[in-house]
Amino acid sequence: MKRDLGLDRDALEAFYRKWRIRELAVSGSVLRDDFGPESDVDFLVSFELGAPWSLFDIVRMQDELGRRLGRPVDVVEKEAFRNPWSAIIGLRNVLAHEYGDIKYERLWRVCTQEVGALISEIEQVGVEEPPAETQL
Repeated sequence: MKRDLGLDRDALEAFYRKWRIRELAVSGSVLRDDFGPESDVDFLVSFELGAPWSLFDIVRMQDELGRRLGRPVDVVEKEAFRNPWSAIIGLRNVLAHEYGDIKYERLWRVCTQEVGALISEIEQVGVEEPPAETQL
C-alpha cells in the first residue's frame, strides 16, 4: 500500500540534511487500512553517527515534521528498540554454561573486547546504575 503524505522530495532531502538523518521510516496506522485524515503518523528515525540531538531537539524535529504534514506526528529513534539484554543474557549463558571446561580464550576475549561494547549498549539505552543502598 502506497500513501502520499504530501512531502515533496526536495523538502524531504533538506529535512534529512538539516537533521542529519540516516534513515526515516513510517510505522503504525499509516501502513494499515484504518489510516485516515485524523490519524497521526509514526516515524522511526536513525541519525548519522555523531548527530548531537537531545530529546528537546527530537521534539522540535517532530513539531517541524508535523507542521509539514499538517497532522500529529510521533518520532522514535529506531535504536531505542534495540534491546541489549538478550546479548547480555546470551553472554552470561556462554560463560556460565560452558558444559565442560572453561574456555579461557573465550573468557579473555569477553573481558578484553566484548564487555566494553555491552557497556556502551547499556548506556545508549539509558540504564543507570541502581542507587546505593541506604543505611536505616
